Amino acid sequence: MTNNKVKVGIVGLGYAGKIHLEILSSLKNVCVLAVSDRDQKLTRQIAIQYNATPCFDFDSLLSSGIEVLYVCTPNAYHAQQTLGAIASGIHVFSEKPMALNLNDARRITMALNEKNNIKYSVGFNRRFSPVYRIAHELLRTEKIEPYVSCVKSVRGGSFVPPWVVDAEISGGFLYDSLVHVVDLIEYLLGSIDTVYCVSNSKVYKGVMDEFVCIFSLSEGNICSLVATCHATWSYPWERFEIIGKHSCLSIEETNTIRYSLGLNKKDKEYNYSHLSNLVKAGYEYQDKSFVRWILGTKTHDVDQNVGLRSLQILEAMSCSATRREPIEVKHISKNPSD
Repeated sequence: MTNNKVKVGIVGLGYAGKIHLEILSSLKNVCVLAVSDRDQKLTRQIAIQYNATPCFDFDSLLSSGIEVLYVCTPNAYHAQQTLGAIASGIHVFSEKPMALNLNDARRITMALNEKNNIKYSVGFNRRFSPVYRIAHELLRTEKIEPYVSCVKSVRGGSFVPPWVVDAEISGGFLYDSLVHVVDLIEYLLGSIDTVYCVSNSKVYKGVMDEFVCIFSLSEGNICSLVATCHATWSYPWERFEIIGKHSCLSIEETNTIRYSLGLNKKDKEYNYSHLSNLVKAGYEYQDKSFVRWILGTKTHDVDQNVGLRSLQILEAMSCSATRREPIEVKHISKNPSD
């Protein structure tokens, strides 16, 4: 650390990279030291804007003196760049997903186990959104028990950025978008034991763009998911409904949470639609939490185990959709030796 500032490098200067740049450059305990993108013109522009060193290849970024690497490139490159940073003794924040397959996720986990002084986090920003933090607290304290839940998660299209429609680069709708949803289901509702999933490819050729799933959860609870990427952006494009014993909770996007704790209780509502997307979507609190973890002043729970677990569930969903039968997540091994 230099003057108690974390020296950060960012690879990938698209949508996610620019979000993290805006937040990190505003933090007093962070120095954005170097930036890199395959678009050299963009790299120069961003470097000038943030007074950072422009790096035109990945090796020069790793050798620039950074202590933390933010991996914000297209999904197919996350694992390789993460492994390169770990080998160089650099902490990593990776945008989701951790990798596009379990084998690469296992390699990352093994590399981190071998270098146990390296910290790693994956970008599940919605865990840090105000609406989901309130929901988590209500469920953690058992004010609402999640007996049955239903989730709707739809998108108006998979065109931006263009690589999202290329399943070899993005992993498709499942790995690019629904990875957030399965992480939130476990964060809020508990461990997913069994998955039964049906999927179709209706609009985007070669990509599963529709999913209907039933999740059997710990404690015998159940959750349904309906998801597609060929809908519209009609509000709300994402919604959680969680129902307990004469109690319920609903979340609409990252804007609103509404809940009732009994038959004769009034609804309570919190609306965060007035906040910037950086705050209400959890990006700002996520980055602050990660930086404090690097500095040793705070714990940060979204580590490689969370990333690996999300890929186990996605693999179970894919396997169930292919076989048209329920799949127990525990049968999707997370251990390289299994």
